[in-house]
Amino acid sequence: MKKLLVVLIALAIWVNWTSIHNFIDPPELPAVAEGEVLVYSAEWCGYCTALKSFLAEKNIPFTELDIDKDSDAKRQFKSLGGRGIPLSVVNGEVIRGFNPDGILKALK
Repeated sequence: MKKLLVVLIALAIWVNWTSIHNFIDPPELPAVAEGEVLVYSAEWCGYCTALKSFLAEKNIPFTELDIDKDSDAKRQFKSLGGRGIPLSVVNGEVIRGFNPDGILKALK
């Protein structure tokens, strides 16, 4: 029984190593001005395009980070608990998916 418990704990650590590593040594997010939005996205993502259009329409400054083209952006995305895109960071608050209302609320 104890051997099984040790194996299960070791397996849990192995499976979650990236999350553990990012918790211990989180990647540094790019410096952005207050009120600027970080958008983790990919070229092929329709919701990402819609979010960027929304931000441009509202004159909200944003920085796009393509997780397919930039390995640092992908690591940051994963450290933020990213599983789907778009993922936005507004004034330190993580907003998942296409959520214009959430972004506007976080900007206030």
